[in-house]
Formats: sequence, structure tokens, C-alpha cells
Amino acid sequence: MERDKSIDVMKGILIVLVVMAHAQGPGYRFIYLFHMATFFMISGYLWKTRSNLSKDSVFIRRKIKSLYFPYVICNGAFLLIFLLLPSIFDVAMCEKTWGVIEEIIKILLLDGRCSMPGATWFVAILFEINILCYLIEWGAYKVSGKKYQYSFAFRSIAAIVLLCNGYLLMRFRVNYMQIGTLCSAYAIFHLGNIMKVIESRNANVLNNHRRLFGVLSVGVLVCLLAYNTQEIRLINNQIINPYYYLTAACSGWFMIRALAFILIDNCMLISRIFVYIGKKSMYILCCHLLSFKIVAVLQCMVNKDFSGIANHPVAFAGGMWWILYTVAGITVPIMGAIIVDKIREFS
Repeated sequence: MERDKSIDVMKGILIVLVVMAHAQGPGYRFIYLFHMATFFMISGYLWKTRSNLSKDSVFIRRKIKSLYFPYVICNGAFLLIFLLLPSIFDVAMCEKTWGVIEEIIKILLLDGRCSMPGATWFVAILFEINILCYLIEWGAYKVSGKKYQYSFAFRSIAAIVLLCNGYLLMRFRVNYMQIGTLCSAYAIFHLGNIMKVIESRNANVLNNHRRLFGVLSVGVLVCLLAYNTQEIRLINNQIINPYYYLTAACSGWFMIRALAFILIDNCMLISRIFVYIGKKSMYILCCHLLSFKIVAVLQCMVNKDFSGIANHPVAFAGGMWWILYTVAGITVPIMGAIIVDKIREFS
């Protein structure tokens, strides 16, 4: 099946925004309103209800290969780096007394906490959401007497219930093994599935007014930013409240989607660049924080101050350094991906 170019462009735009936000670039609080939520919505948009669950045993194996293994391998590799160079890469972990075996177990349980691959929390939660969706569909299949059309209704009810639970867990400051994050992220994942249904039924309206929706969404996000000084931090299940969270997610979706179509229709070269970046977004997500260390060393050399070499995510915030951090965070992982692809070709 042919890939949806608009989705790849959206992923490319979003991963650049993620790296820019982590680099402490301008407007990072604005980016935090929607960037990870929109990534989850894209995954939900691509979710397809399977017509034969009883024979779809390959689904879980495929998700283990595409999500669980990358998470474990990435976090395991960074744990090794931490053991070799703890004072450079993770000062916070040096102050803790967790043993290596315990850290390995936490990684296998999708609860790794080394800061360098910190962004891989998204991969862990996405894996759990996919398994949860599969189980909900299986439950709908059994309860409804093998009527697959009830799957969407079951997943919608689950999204409402889990979002309420996520909000309660946030209020009580409970997020053990990111259970609160899972609840809140599932609701946004399903919102992406809802967006797909809306687009399929109102394609003409959306296509004719996409730019208008995009502009309005920017206005809504600016208002949300002015309304609340807190940041949406899905990794900590900090969603402010369900209304704020859902409004920010929907606005981010319409804004990025409108931008993607504008680039596809008017800027072919730029859209191709974002398509390529979008296809490498997993590499960038996993490795951009490590890539920052290249710029961090350079920044410390220029400032003649190596006291911040282990600071996370950047050595020293401020100035125009965020541009170099962003460039390194995008290009270095892509170069690594190219090398990996070449090795696969010859193996």
C-alpha cells in the first residue's frame, strides 16, 4: 500500500519541532502544547480495525519488533554509555544507587529512566497503547458476537474512561510506570482515529477550508499559551485538564496538517525533505539527545567552561546555540540511519 505523503510530512515537521523544543529554541512552550499529542494522533489515524482477530497473531509480534525491541536496544545501549561515562552523560543517575540488573529489568518493563534516550518514553507508551487497542478490539469481538463494527464504540468508551482516570491520576500525582501517561495518551491516540473518520466523511469541506482551520488553530494555541503558564508534559502526565489537553491536541493536529498540505501543494522540494525526515523520525527521536552532546562539547570549548557538559538537554541555554543543537539533533541520527541501512543492504 502506498504511503500517505501528508502523514510523512507531518511527522517530519513534528520531529523537527520536538528537537527544536528540546534544544530550548524560541517558542518551545508553544511547541509543548501539542507536539507529542499530535504524534500519538498520527499513530491513531493510521490504526486499522482488523477484520479477523482470531488469525491476526502476527500483530503483536510485529509491534514487538517495531516498537518494543527498538526501545530495549536503545535504552540498553545508552545504559552502557552511562556505565562507561557517567559523569559526562547522566549526573542525575550517578547520584542514585540503582544497580545495573535493576536498570535492565526496568528497561525490559518499559520503565527505563536514563536521560539520554528519555524521549523513547513515547515508543514505550505507543507499544502499550497498540497492545491495549488490540485487546479492546478482541473484547469487542467476543462481547458483540464477532460484530467488528462495535470495535470503534468500545475503543471510544475506553478512551473516555482512561482520560478521566489519567486526569485523576495527575491530580493525585500518581504516574507509577507511567500508568497516568498511558491513560491520557490512549485518549489522544483514539482522537486520531476519530479524525480519520471525520476526514473520510467530510473530505471536501476539510480540503476546501484546511488553511482556514490551520489559521484558527494557531489562534487557539496562542490563546491556550496565554491562558496557562504551565506546560503540557505528557511524559509526566501533566495535561492541565482534559478540556485544555484535548483542545491543544486538536488545534495542533489541524495546524500541522494544514502546513503539511501547503508544503505538498506549493513547496515540492521542502515537502520531500520533510518526507525523508519523517521516515527517519524513529532514529531522530531515539538519538537526538545524544547528538546534542556534540554541540555541548563545542559550546563548552567556546565558553571555556566545562561545568555544564553533563547538563540536560543542553550544556547552556540561550543565544543562537539552539540552531546548532537542532541541526545536530536532526542530521546526526539521519547519518546513523543511513549507515544502518547500508549495513542491512550488505548483510
